[in-house]
Parts: sequence; C-alpha cells; structure tokens
Amino acid sequence: MIALAFATPLLLLAVYWLYEFVADFKKETGSAWQRFLAAGKGSSTAAWAKLGLIASGMADAVATGADYFNLPEVQTLVQQYMTPKVLLGIAAVFAIGAFFFRQRTLGSTPPAA
Repeated sequence: MIALAFATPLLLLAVYWLYEFVADFKKETGSAWQRFLAAGKGSSTAAWAKLGLIASGMADAVATGADYFNLPEVQTLVQQYMTPKVLLGIAAVFAIGAFFFRQRTLGSTPPAA
C-alpha cells in the first residue's frame, strides 16, 4: 500500500509532464530539434531529463500497478524485462544523452566571465 502511495503522485507527475511535453512539441513549428528544444523550454538537457522522468514514472507505475492489482502476467513481464542489466543500460543511455545535450548547450553559449 505504501508503494502505491508513492507511485500515484509519480504517475500523475509523469502524465502531466508528458502532456506538457507533447503540447509544447506540437505547438512549436520548425525542425524536430527546434520542437524538442521548445518542449524543454529552450534547454535540450531539460527536455532529455523530462523524457527520462516520464519513462521512469510510467515504468514504476506499471510495476507498482501490477503488484497492487495482482496481475501475474504483467508482473512476469516486468521481472523478465526490467532486469538490473536492462535498467543499467537505460540509465547509461540517459547519462550519455544528458552529457551530449549539455555539451551542445554549453557550446552555444559564451562562457561566464
């Protein structure tokens, strides 16, 4: 029950961020990169982090919901595909992406004096 109490706000936050991300992306015109930047409020690093938080929030909601509603089929899928190696790989992809986007952002602004 405690897991559900923590998972519910995380899921609601992820759904809100997903809505906001998609709305900002659709509202902007231009290239995919310009639309991605608009979804991150002008920061590619923020947009990438927001995508990571949305994905982790949704994944946590699926795992917690499967436990709470006693759905053995979903629990089996979660345990099969959310192994530590897979989660480490996903974390590495997001870390590399954050590094790439941060370098891109730093390259476009003059250094502070």
